[in-house]
Amino acid sequence: MSEIKSFHSEITTAIPILKDKIVPIANRFNIDLSKLLTELIKYLIITNESKETTSPSYLVDLVWHEFILFTQYYHRFCTEKFGKFIDHTPSSKANKDNFSLTLERYKTRYGLPPENIWTNNMVLNRDAANCRSCNN
Repeated sequence: MSEIKSFHSEITTAIPILKDKIVPIANRFNIDLSKLLTELIKYLIITNESKETTSPSYLVDLVWHEFILFTQYYHRFCTEKFGKFIDHTPSSKANKDNFSLTLERYKTRYGLPPENIWTNNMVLNRDAANCRSCNN
């Protein structure tokens, strides 16, 4: 967990405006913005460690979109922390297998994911399928 806190601190220090970009998402879904960023970091770690294609939840994907907008920092962060760039590759079809695999990886590494971010609203997660594949 110290790795996650370190990444979180580094990101918010390097690009403080990212918080401003995440606030509307946090407010819309009544979720703490710090928790949203933490879940994105966990997802990136899982994606880095997985040989299979992973898929974030709808909310993690929304936060990821905001992070990616800071292209130079995002590229540097990925290459420094993971040794590679983690692409965001939208898919044209829902892939529930990739999402299920991601949840299993999450449970193995971190325990049960927060339902309000990962599993509480499966309609949101299913609707996000057109933009939630990540090839590593």
